[in-house]
Amino acid sequence: VPIRPLITVLIPAFNEEDCIAGTIESALQQEHVFNILVINDGSTDATGSIIDRYAKLYPGKVVGLHQAKAAGHKAGALNKALRDATVSQAPIIGVIDADTILDKETFKLMLPHFYNPAVAAVGARVVAGELPGGKQSFAHSAKVGENSSTHLLAKPAQAHARGIIVSAGCCSLFRREVLADGYKEVAAEDMELSMRISMKYTIAYEPVPCYSSEPPNMKVYYKQRKRWITGFLQCFKLHIVEGGM
Repeated sequence: VPIRPLITVLIPAFNEEDCIAGTIESALQQEHVFNILVINDGSTDATGSIIDRYAKLYPGKVVGLHQAKAAGHKAGALNKALRDATVSQAPIIGVIDADTILDKETFKLMLPHFYNPAVAAVGARVVAGELPGGKQSFAHSAKVGENSSTHLLAKPAQAHARGIIVSAGCCSLFRREVLADGYKEVAAEDMELSMRISMKYTIAYEPVPCYSSEPPNMKVYYKQRKRWITGFLQCFKLHIVEGGM
């Protein structure tokens, strides 16, 4: 890895008008960033126009990729970006969610892990962001507790044992070559990619925070858990049952 590696940041977005500007701003503050590709995945709100505004403010630095029809899943939007010619110029690919705010030193602290040639991906610590107006809900409080136990206890233990299960979809960095085959279109694309990477490489963990929007109520919390369970079962079938992992 070069001393100052160039990073292409991918941000898939669907109807994220309330948070996409903050996410792009936080990505612009990162060191070592070559460009930021924001994928408007068929949004029906103002997401597309916000992306275009930043593309005009930062020509060449922020690039808007627009899909008229939503892919229906994050993997499809990311695969569109991975096919863009500018991605090939960056040795490191950063993937962050459209509702995630990065700490100013997130990438700076994650990058040194790549000096270990065995490391192909690095995940950040996910911290639950505050709800609008400083409100609290049971679902949000549950997610705060879950994140604390996962990222302060489980992830460091997994990293020590060289066994990170999932490199956070909210914020991860990857060597470009491990994304050559793109994402599988499953419900938990970050879990599937992590399983695929871990067959050959090491996934590192850096406890620098990134701040993610979390479920505001139990209905959204349940929907998120349902997607994760579905994704796990898809990955289990793909890699354990069929792949013989």
